[in-house]
Amino acid sequence: MAKFKITKTTTVDELKKQFADEIGGTLRVYDGRSQVEDDVTLVSIGAKTGELECRTSRTVGKFEEAFNEAFNLKVKVYTVDDWVQVLSGVTLESVSKIKRQARKADMEQFVAYKREEGEISHKTSQTKKYKTMKKYIAEVQYNEEYRFATECENPQEFINHFLNRGSDLEVEDLGMTDTPIIERINIYETDEDGDILYDEPVAEWCG
Repeated sequence: MAKFKITKTTTVDELKKQFADEIGGTLRVYDGRSQVEDDVTLVSIGAKTGELECRTSRTVGKFEEAFNEAFNLKVKVYTVDDWVQVLSGVTLESVSKIKRQARKADMEQFVAYKREEGEISHKTSQTKKYKTMKKYIAEVQYNEEYRFATECENPQEFINHFLNRGSDLEVEDLGMTDTPIIERINIYETDEDGDILYDEPVAEWCG
């Protein structure tokens, strides 16, 4: 379990050291689109004080989202040598394993999910096949304002449907004037009552 703490006096540099000690990678802090200097205190750019604990099995993308929600702070995870941004599907525990001057292809082996030959699989000892007896809920986000959730039986078929044919949802239903562009799809396993079982999605796609 990785732990992070922000106080009224915590600087960008101190937060970076926390991240390096807990995860082993490089954390960049942003104010809008600009990267913040190391000696700047986090509260001076609008960050909230507090603490955050998260599993290192969480993906980088989910970590960045959780950090923003907990501290009102925009961060991005980069490789140990600060060479390139880590793919959102890589788990935190794998960040330190990425080689220096890595390319996207070098990071893909650490991605917690992948699409390969029309199949969605997990990086486990063997490919995990989805069975229709399980239940899932899919969250589809078009942009910051428009998203919806719907039940699905097969994550692979659901994502392929959106990637290949687009959504059947009418433009008018979303209050849009143009055809919506999908930004992200997260699919979670649920119990019989439709409640999400785990925080981490079983499959996800980012546009």
